[in-house]
Amino acid sequence: MKAQTLWRAKRMMETTPGVVCHGGVGREELVEAQLGASLLCYPCDTTRWSEGFCVSLMEACAAGLPVLTSGCDAIPEIYEGSVALLPLPIKDEAWVEVAVDMLRDPDKYADFTTSGRALAQKHDWPVIARRWVEMIGQEWQRKYGEAPP
Repeated sequence: MKAQTLWRAKRMMETTPGVVCHGGVGREELVEAQLGASLLCYPCDTTRWSEGFCVSLMEACAAGLPVLTSGCDAIPEIYEGSVALLPLPIKDEAWVEVAVDMLRDPDKYADFTTSGRALAQKHDWPVIARRWVEMIGQEWQRKYGEAPP
C-alpha cells in the first residue's frame, strides 16, 4: 500500500507546476537545489525506528529552508520548535494545507527560516567539536585529577 501511495504522489508532483522531484542527486546538485528551494517537505513514516538525527533536515535548516516533516522517530526530539512537525500517520491534505500556509504567510516562513538556521548553528561541527573537547577534558580531570595533556 505504501509503495502505491508513493508512486501516486510522485506522478502527481511531477505534473504540478513549481514542484521539482529531483530523485537521487550528487552533493553539488543537492546544495544548489537546497539553496534555490522554497521549502523542504520530508514525509517520514518508517515501519521501524530509523531516524536518529536526519542530516537532510539539518542541512535544509542550515540553507535557510523552512522544513515540513513528520513526528517520526527522534525527529521531534531534535527539531521541535524549529521545523513544522505533522503527526503520523501522514495525511496528504494536511501536508498540502501546512505547506501552502507556510509559503503564503511571510511571518511564519521567516520564523521557521530563523529558527531552523539557529538550530543548525548549534549543531555546526566546530561547535560540536568544542563541546566534545570540553567534555573529554572534564572527564580526564575527574578521572586523573589533573588537566589533560
